[in-house]
Amino acid sequence: MKREDRPLEQIQKAKEHVVYEWHQLEYSKRLLDSMRNPTDPQYLQANVSREEHALALTVFALHARNLILFFELIIPKNPKSSRYSDDVLASDYFDEPNKWVQVRPQIKDRDETWLEAQKKRMDKLAAHITYYRNEPSSEKVWDIEDIFEYLSNLWQSFKETASPDRWTSS
Repeated sequence: MKREDRPLEQIQKAKEHVVYEWHQLEYSKRLLDSMRNPTDPQYLQANVSREEHALALTVFALHARNLILFFELIIPKNPKSSRYSDDVLASDYFDEPNKWVQVRPQIKDRDETWLEAQKKRMDKLAAHITYYRNEPSSEKVWDIEDIFEYLSNLWQSFKETASPDRWTSS
């Protein structure tokens, strides 16, 4: 199933949801930063419970996951599936849909497997109940800083290059 062309008004209206995803990512990142022990950032402050940290991390992972999909960084196995036909994508905000893929920043100092691994963790730990959660792993520490920095660069680039009539109006 081909993605249908959306009316400009519908694209502009969806902007509020895209901005919401970004603001929630920013807020959860600030919250996670505030929970760190200032003398040893590897550990949480004494007054922060494990549950509070897990909640903030889940919010971060959920919104990062949504933005990775929005920015079209990982193409679903079956992008023509009706499951994805109504997803809001960054390319919707360009007059020429292929332009976003051409202008978006590439992953620096990382490769696609890093991003795919991060997305897989987000899927497994924040979006689905899986047995993966029980597996002992060296991946208990998340690359919060790297994920946020990469998505921040994409966000900035997106806002600077999106078609003004599609993004700035609404």
